[in-house]
Amino acid sequence: MDTQQRRTGLPFRVAAAAGFAASLLIAWGSAHPEFSFNRFGWLEPTVDAVGLLLPLPLDRIFIVAGVAGLCVLWWWLRPRPGVRPIDRPGLLLAVWSLPLLLCPPVLSGDAVLYADSGWIENNGGSVYRHGLGSAFGPFGESVHSLWRGHGVAYPALSLIVNQLVVAGTGNHPYWSIIALRLPAILGVVLIAACAPRIARFLTPPTRTPPAARTGGGC
Repeated sequence: MDTQQRRTGLPFRVAAAAGFAASLLIAWGSAHPEFSFNRFGWLEPTVDAVGLLLPLPLDRIFIVAGVAGLCVLWWWLRPRPGVRPIDRPGLLLAVWSLPLLLCPPVLSGDAVLYADSGWIENNGGSVYRHGLGSAFGPFGESVHSLWRGHGVAYPALSLIVNQLVVAGTGNHPYWSIIALRLPAILGVVLIAACAPRIARFLTPPTRTPPAARTGGGC
């Protein structure tokens, strides 16, 4: 099929708007204090207020609907024969991600553990020797009981990154956790920039058959 005749499953604007809306549903549902790892909520009044606008179980329904929406969109836009790939996939990913940048961690307490490790190290403790939650700082109450008091195997460089992020946000019990997305985003950007170059470097050059080079045939 000629490239000119191939079409995308959805126009870029429609795909961007639909994905943004789906991510917004996930972000809104996740803001409910029910999903906080602290008995006092997310420790950010505005976030808790936005989350409480969704009564139970509407917050759960929003999250499920948002995830389902993103899955359907991805399936519709997936590369397949006869369909031209959607334009500007990087920009599309950025638009889909926007609602998730400032919302609380989505059904995961990992970022709380990272923030607590940064707090402990900044205050002279050691997550290797004393374990998470040992400094009783702004994140200690949010550390899950499964991890509280236990040592971790985080690489030393990751602990330094956690220290810098927590210190840079003034040890805020909510925004420190959100700011820990920045190193992850930077990592994704670096992978997106470097992976194609590495792939081209490792791909062996295509050899032209002798017949094609000479113009001859059988």
